[in-house]
Amino acid sequence: MSTTVDSRERQGSQPAHSNEAKHKLSFFGVLRSESLKFRTLVSSWVMLAITIVLMAGFSALTAAQARTVKKALDDAIQNGKQPDPYLMQVGNPADVARQAVDSGYIFAYIILASMAVVFIASEFANKSVISTLTSTPRRGMVYVAKTVQITIVAIIAAIISGVLAWLMAQLVLSPVDLTFGLFEEQTLMNIVGLIVVFVLTAWMGIGLGAIIRNNAGAIVILVVLLFILPLLLMPFQWEWVRDFQGYIPQQLSGILTNPFEPQSDPKYVEAGLWYALWAVVPLILGYFSFTQRDPK
Repeated sequence: MSTTVDSRERQGSQPAHSNEAKHKLSFFGVLRSESLKFRTLVSSWVMLAITIVLMAGFSALTAAQARTVKKALDDAIQNGKQPDPYLMQVGNPADVARQAVDSGYIFAYIILASMAVVFIASEFANKSVISTLTSTPRRGMVYVAKTVQITIVAIIAAIISGVLAWLMAQLVLSPVDLTFGLFEEQTLMNIVGLIVVFVLTAWMGIGLGAIIRNNAGAIVILVVLLFILPLLLMPFQWEWVRDFQGYIPQQLSGILTNPFEPQSDPKYVEAGLWYALWAVVPLILGYFSFTQRDPK
């Protein structure tokens, strides 16, 4: 009799185990879930649109400046007059025009990083992270899936905003014959630099969002690191402060997005490594915070 009961118990338990294995989420299943979350967040689309619009807008403004200088210089030469000294300080109009593709990155990458913060920190704010971790107990998989998702978004945002910024520049520059090709080396390197900067800055946002778990707090820290830090260091003229200023995020990202500008230290590759350090450290700390701390 006991043998019959045991055999029935084993038969009854087999479907439960098989169903559990059948419905176990894979990494790509978690990634699809995170992709759905991103697409359903209105704030994600708003911030993404703002990022692209900022890049296009600053490109148009920079191109307009180059066009104005070119026209003024041409008029001065035709009339046999000396060019305005202010215009000479702006620089070569062709060089200014080529800076249009990445001229708005400083504000754009702050918005993009804020989007990454909201993507992860908002789940802690509305407690939906509890249901996420209940359905997917492997927290590390969830964190990696979020990072992959925001990386894909950052790459797409960089390419779209870079190409759109180039297009806006051509529209503004065409009357003064300062246009340049999309597939020229400098233009392509500008867009590659935007991709690197956007991805690394998004990682920084994901990491800080996982550590702070508060949208406002993490975004304030981002703004300080990416924008305000150079202003805070400006009054101090000690030698070590001047050396340190070359390794802060804003300076490093400027080198990466415009590698053809004359450079001191650090050089292009070194700047990329240092900026990666700024991004990867909070990303790793965020991983431990996400996987080890109580989500409540």
